[in-house]
Amino acid sequence: MSGKEISTATYQQLLQKLGGGSWNGSEFHYQQGQHYLHSYLYKDIGQFDLLINETCLPFDIIVEEEEIEDPYLIFRATHQQLTFNSDKKVVIVTQNKANGLMLFNNFSKQHILVPKDTPFHILSLRIDYDALKSFLRKKIDIFDQLFLVRKQIMYYELMTPEMEEQIHKIFEAQQQELGKAGFTYGHSFLLFTYFINELIIKHSGNRYKKVHPSDSYLMLQIRDYLMENISEPVGTEELCRKFGVSAQTLRNHFKTTFGYPPYQFLMKHRFLLAKRMLLDPKNSMTDIAVATGFANANHFSKAFKKEYNKSPKYFRK
Repeated sequence: MSGKEISTATYQQLLQKLGGGSWNGSEFHYQQGQHYLHSYLYKDIGQFDLLINETCLPFDIIVEEEEIEDPYLIFRATHQQLTFNSDKKVVIVTQNKANGLMLFNNFSKQHILVPKDTPFHILSLRIDYDALKSFLRKKIDIFDQLFLVRKQIMYYELMTPEMEEQIHKIFEAQQQELGKAGFTYGHSFLLFTYFINELIIKHSGNRYKKVHPSDSYLMLQIRDYLMENISEPVGTEELCRKFGVSAQTLRNHFKTTFGYPPYQFLMKHRFLLAKRMLLDPKNSMTDIAVATGFANANHFSKAFKKEYNKSPKYFRK
């Protein structure tokens, strides 16, 4: 079996396992107390298959790819961190922040273990060879390798603020009725485009080539620290002292890895958080200013307008 047949069989098994829920051929919904499974299958555009899952279940689950002979790519993005367990040969979902996105071919069989009672939100876009060539409009060697060399190949990219914003909008679109498919595909293709651009830049050698893997891991730790302290005034001196790096090394390696120096990176995420909080009328301007590290609502409003050329009120629902 392939495609929708396998998906249907999987969801029918879930109906039996969960003892309830609904499946109409494109959406699966189950909710019982704190546990849930909401799955959205989009197969409307030719050789692009998009699957969006939001889960938190009372038992462990393993997510794995379908067995299809023809070569295709899987693009995957999650809200959670995926950690490879070398002993169990499985990718395990943790509660930490998302650390990136991945692209791999169907010769790279992945098993993702989602422990019970663990929220897991994942987007998977499957693309065949002809569809990707049309999407790119040009020949790019790294994608020929992914398709034509029958061996396991996988690429990672660290998440940029633009990518994170698109992921948020994709999951938000699942709650809409009007324009759901259009918004979902639109934001998914934009997310994929951001990823592809980063990957091509990286592959060309213009970025990353001077950052040792151990330094990249350190930059990832610094990124997580910044995100955990997004409302606090974190300065360069504090980061250098805490992580044992010079100011020049911090700035150069962080910008090489994430595309922005630390302060700009932090501000990008603060403004993204502000835009999300503005959508909830319960959040006052003062609440948003405090949550995003500004001294007061007036300071926040001026900085926000300078960033987006629109006042915060423009983004209110």
